[in-house]
Amino acid sequence: MREATYRLEDFGIGTPYAAQARFIRSNVPNVYFMGGRGSGKTTAGVIKSLLYCLKPENAGLDFGLFAPTYRSLVRVAEPQLQKCFDAFSANAGFSLLKKHYRSDHAYELINGTKIYCTSFERVDRIRSMSLCGMWVDEIEYAGRGPVGSPYYVFGTIAAAVRGGGLLQCMLTSTPRGVRGMARRFLDAHREGDKDFQLIISKSQDNPYITPAFLARLKASMSATAYAQEVEARLCRPASTVFGKEFSRQVHVIPYVHDVGTPYSVGIDPGYSKPHVVFVAHNRNLGEQDRDVVFDEIAIREVPEGKMLGLLESKFNELGRMPEMIASDRALPGFNQRMMRKFHDTKIKTRRSKSEQEQWSGLEVVRSLIDPSSGPPKLFFSDRLLKYRKDGIIHAMENAPRVIRHGEVLDQMAKSQGGMDDPIDALSYICTALYGRRGFGTDDKQRPGDLYSRRMRALHKR
Repeated sequence: MREATYRLEDFGIGTPYAAQARFIRSNVPNVYFMGGRGSGKTTAGVIKSLLYCLKPENAGLDFGLFAPTYRSLVRVAEPQLQKCFDAFSANAGFSLLKKHYRSDHAYELINGTKIYCTSFERVDRIRSMSLCGMWVDEIEYAGRGPVGSPYYVFGTIAAAVRGGGLLQCMLTSTPRGVRGMARRFLDAHREGDKDFQLIISKSQDNPYITPAFLARLKASMSATAYAQEVEARLCRPASTVFGKEFSRQVHVIPYVHDVGTPYSVGIDPGYSKPHVVFVAHNRNLGEQDRDVVFDEIAIREVPEGKMLGLLESKFNELGRMPEMIASDRALPGFNQRMMRKFHDTKIKTRRSKSEQEQWSGLEVVRSLIDPSSGPPKLFFSDRLLKYRKDGIIHAMENAPRVIRHGEVLDQMAKSQGGMDDPIDALSYICTALYGRRGFGTDDKQRPGDLYSRRMRALHKR
């Protein structure tokens, strides 16, 4: 019987570029493809997984395909896998897929190998499995949420790669600094360990990426985020939240706010340590648009009614109502009181789970103080220096990150001085104004959003 032949292009992909080809062909026991956004990590991971499962040494065995979340599994990894199956059937004239167990997210190939697809959100559930190999996508993001660190996820899954066959562990991810599995592979390279191979690829290395895609990323990212997520650089994170980006010499400027000019407000409410920041909007003044944090309220142990009174007095002093007030959604009672008192002002809270995540809001601030191109777009008045340890400038300089097991995490630590409160207030208003789409966009409210629904309900009373 003649052996069936096929080409890599039969899987419905273009010719792999150099970094993808090295990853796909690698036989090293532990191989890691670290690439920027759009560098083709998922495509390379799916193709390598399929070719690996089709090898005679792995016939009849089980293979594990792991994604960060169930949502990413069913929206990214599995659709790409199914697309490759369909393209192969159309191009090669026969099917690689013998049976698809939909409820188990399992795919049985014509050689008897089964691909089990799951997320590593509950990685401990795979301890009893016996695999011939594995592919883990976005391993560096294992440290977010309830999931353990990248070390823990990798170690748990790798321990299950014991079921015979070639026993290769494959990883793909966007870098998040010198930590996690990136640090492990770097250490192995320095030690000359031949069982670990690290392949790095920039987004622009992918010939199928368009300049428009790269331009969108550059316009919406901070310099640090662009270096990591596009240029695939392994940046060493600072021990403070904005340690590399914020500087008094650059961001603190002489500024006196003119009464009656536009501004917005960010507030981190609460009784014990509330904080309010006032952000002026300088637009169409013959120079680049920019925002300036020009005032703040930093007090302790204040009831909600008194805080609303302080805000009203401040608004009267500034000669107009703010264009927007952004607040923490965790205190809906206080936000509703604000809506009733300042009913002519747009009051916005974060809606989705991704918006509520603290670090995503800090990344918006980072993209304004240290954009990937052009000068900063967010500044701070030198009059704020009078607040010293209670103020936003001190917090921008000194707010610490969480350090766990010797690694600096993308998480702001709760400090005794309450430095997280002013930064949270600033991130609320920056996210409300610019969100994930960068500086200068008009983040209009949709008709069905939380703010509009509450305002309609309020005026019906």
